[in-house]
Amino acid sequence: MGFRVLSRFLFFFEKKKLPQKFCFRVRQSNKLVEARYSLTLNEQRVILSLISMIHPKDKDFQYYELDITQLTKLMGIDPKHATRDVENVIFSVQLRATTRKAILYGCPTRYGIDWLSAVKKVGNKIQLRFDPSLKPYLLQLKKQFTQFQLEIIVQFKSAYTIRIYALLKQYVSLKVRKF
Repeated sequence: MGFRVLSRFLFFFEKKKLPQKFCFRVRQSNKLVEARYSLTLNEQRVILSLISMIHPKDKDFQYYELDITQLTKLMGIDPKHATRDVENVIFSVQLRATTRKAILYGCPTRYGIDWLSAVKKVGNKIQLRFDPSLKPYLLQLKKQFTQFQLEIIVQFKSAYTIRIYALLKQYVSLKVRKF
């Protein structure tokens, strides 16, 4: 029963197609999918756009370049205020962190990881670099990762829809999840 609902949910969103420029694959560790963080819809779109630029064989993060004009289309921002609004979203992402649970010295604890380590604006482009602490969650993923097409995510109108989609997509191959 649960998988049938999941299949219908995923099929509904996967049957829509967008222009080729948005056809990138988002690959992230299952631990990052399940991590605790609070990002707005546009902040998630920026992060997932950046993740989709990572090549599966990359060993280190690079500066990933986003065009402000394309970002305004992706985010549905008014072109009159494009630069200001995109910069506000980018710099708010830089201030946010994701929280992970860990056991240090036998004690459960939480720790925060910043999303971005550097942001540069060069002309009509913004260059961003992930924080090195995210390497185990985004680079050289061989197992326990979730992947999906960026073109599906950019259609969503809610930050919650993106999170739920990623969580459901994580368990497509398993067909069953116990809570």
